[in-house]
Amino acid sequence: MSELWRAHVEARDGAVLTLRIATVHPDAGPVPGTAAFATRLLADALLPESAGGDWTVTSASVSQNEVLTVELSGGDRLLERIPPGYEWDSAAY
Repeated sequence: MSELWRAHVEARDGAVLTLRIATVHPDAGPVPGTAAFATRLLADALLPESAGGDWTVTSASVSQNEVLTVELSGGDRLLERIPPGYEWDSAAY
């Protein structure tokens, strides 16, 4: 499966992550600002550790400049694993 996105953690404030999303595949389309997309994107960052985790994306929104803001519930362990500056590629859709 081809990677569609590159995610970069720009900031973390409590349970809120700010991610800059770059398109790396021409078929990716616009960045989805949904909780489902954010969940798949974050799971890609930590597989296999994220499988069966106790975290949930409670909200997600995307700005015009492809910055995805994600709020998590129960994501303390997840947040420790992806500090500001962390980057990964994802095939999330």
